[in-house]
Amino acid sequence: PRFPAPRDLRERTERELSFQAEYFNRTGIHWRHYYGPAGPRAPPTLFMWPADEIGEVHSLVSNEGKWVCDGPAEECQSQESVPIELEVVSLQPRAFIIPNFLSDFEVEEIKRLAEPGMVLSQVGDVAAGAFESGTRTSRNAWLQRETNQVTDTLFRRAADLLQVDEALLHRNRNAEDMQVVHYTHGQKYDSHHDWGVSGYPESRFITLLF
Repeated sequence: PRFPAPRDLRERTERELSFQAEYFNRTGIHWRHYYGPAGPRAPPTLFMWPADEIGEVHSLVSNEGKWVCDGPAEECQSQESVPIELEVVSLQPRAFIIPNFLSDFEVEEIKRLAEPGMVLSQVGDVAAGAFESGTRTSRNAWLQRETNQVTDTLFRRAADLLQVDEALLHRNRNAEDMQVVHYTHGQKYDSHHDWGVSGYPESRFITLLF
């Protein structure tokens, strides 16, 4: 070519293509993640529940008791531990059903807190320039973990579920705020990937839906 790519870029591209072919031959899965100057990113360091067969069930207990009313924790938060079960419903992608994670009051509290902040759902994030799109016609709001005692408890219970340190589940660490989405008849939030090759090793690897 008249303007060939730099030698180091060509060599890196060749290494990446060779790695992708070897990875597919070894696993049967296409490599879709970060490949940097030093090679492919390392495996995730945080825990991931195994999913070896459909119907497999994992059990654990959270000490973050359920809320049943609006008031002080000693009056409104149960002192009973919360048994949690994850049932494998898909192997690829890995997916689980988790029944009874929230109390009825917690559900209503999330809705109450989110209602004042509901706006038309957008694509992208504010920092990168979010915009309205016909692919999302619902309304949504975001709740910070620090909103009140209930939201903080839910993040702590989620940490127990995910088997990670609760200190990681903050917006400036390893988690987003809680997104609350509202639909009326005919509204939608088109299917999409909340993950992509973004040019850096870190990437979302778990989505927890209530």
